[in-house]
Amino acid sequence: MAKTEKECDSLFWRAARAKHGSNCKAKGQGAVECYGDVQVHHVGYRWRNSCRFELDLAIELCGDHTSDRKFSAHGTPKKFIEWFGNKYPERYMTLCERRNLIIPDYEMDYDAIYAELLAEIRKEVPGYTLGMRVA
Repeated sequence: MAKTEKECDSLFWRAARAKHGSNCKAKGQGAVECYGDVQVHHVGYRWRNSCRFELDLAIELCGDHTSDRKFSAHGTPKKFIEWFGNKYPERYMTLCERRNLIIPDYEMDYDAIYAELLAEIRKEVPGYTLGMRVA
């Protein structure tokens, strides 16, 4: 049966955690203390097909570093992207390369995306089976 966007989304979060870990990557930035559950956040544009399943554009952030007004992905996006570019220059280059790339919905190959994400998890977590919790 063909994979769906929703199935790929679900696997994306697990793949990002497997690849990058599950702690807040912005810990110590700004005057913000880490607080709240750590969740995977898209750097850039989740709604763009060219960025949506790109693991280099996923970052784990606590609740405060997602939405605080002093320093966060949503509260101070320019400052956040500048920090991201300085801390992760290779990943920032991926964002620059992919942000203006247009991939129409009809060109999305969810079976291939799902297979790539699953392979990434299995590379980081040998013996991984679907349904297993990652980090």
